[in-house]
Amino acid sequence: MERLTTDILIMGGGLAAMTAALEASDSPMSILMASKGRVGNSGATLMAGSNFAAVLPEAQEQGDTLAFHIEDTLLSGAGINDPNLVHILARNAPADLLWLERLGVKFLKDKGRFDIRKPPGHRHPRTVFTQNYGVPMT
Repeated sequence: MERLTTDILIMGGGLAAMTAALEASDSPMSILMASKGRVGNSGATLMAGSNFAAVLPEAQEQGDTLAFHIEDTLLSGAGINDPNLVHILARNAPADLLWLERLGVKFLKDKGRFDIRKPPGHRHPRTVFTQNYGVPMT
């Protein structure tokens, strides 16, 4: 068995793990990611089909609001999601999605605008998909 040592150990291979690795990359410390699958093609990001929900201007034009996003997410979670984390997720989602785009993630667009779609359990279109379905960060 090979033995590895590292200063920072990141468990997972989805978007959250890759974000942690990206944030840690400016550190002089050594970083190791451990994933059950290929990094960028495993974890909750893959399970979600590489789609991201956010109340973008395109969604607001169709009547969506941050309050609706929070309520829909809490209802869809059937009581297992943490309300405080849902608030943070929904509030940060638009800026986080634009950050991903600046990093090079390609999202489906129509005439230069995000092609938003209505996810199951939500009352308004607010989901965007990556161009490379299922593999957003590779």
